[in-house]
Amino acid sequence: MISGIVLGVVLSLAPRAENDEAHKLAEAYLAALAGKGDQAAREMHLNGLSFMAQTVSFDSSKIVNEEPEKREKGDLAEAAKMLSEIDKAGRKALDIMAGGATEKGDEGQEMGIIDADKAKKLMAPAKAIMDKLAAKYPVFARVARVDKDVYWHPKNPIRPLMDQTKKKGKFDLELHRYQIESKDGRKTKQWGLKIIRFRVDDGFDTGWKILPAADWNPDE
Repeated sequence: MISGIVLGVVLSLAPRAENDEAHKLAEAYLAALAGKGDQAAREMHLNGLSFMAQTVSFDSSKIVNEEPEKREKGDLAEAAKMLSEIDKAGRKALDIMAGGATEKGDEGQEMGIIDADKAKKLMAPAKAIMDKLAAKYPVFARVARVDKDVYWHPKNPIRPLMDQTKKKGKFDLELHRYQIESKDGRKTKQWGLKIIRFRVDDGFDTGWKILPAADWNPDE
């Protein structure tokens, strides 16, 4: 819990419960981005402070919209297995596209240059598992960004997070997403802020954390 923080963010949203820790963290983080309050709020990123989080700042920020809380419980071993299968299928496809492996066409011919249609065909097995994961555990899939190109990046926060767990047991995942409007001089920007808490029944608990934007693709 972050306390003693001067928020400096004016909200026009409906009153909320005093124990809404996700919303408190969101407000504290926006204040920190404006140089107000406790700057420790910047460090509340999942798996540590990213480079982008160290450098970003705004004159002011406010929450302009908030999605309903999403909460999901499930079998971590099952979710972890599907992630592993996605990676395995994806690596096979990428090896072929990079020329590290060959694949025969329907009549035995080598596929040659990889165009968009061939790339889609090669990625179809991975996409099928992604769809399966999204159908079974939609919140987990959203946090893992399985439908985004940034899923494949080694800095995707889901990767070190899963490595910190035993990849088994029942998990409880909460996701809060806020639409933020920030001003920097005359420029106004809207962006999404995601806050999560991931718990496993063996005692593993991230606490409330900011799901960092991808430094290599902040819009994701």
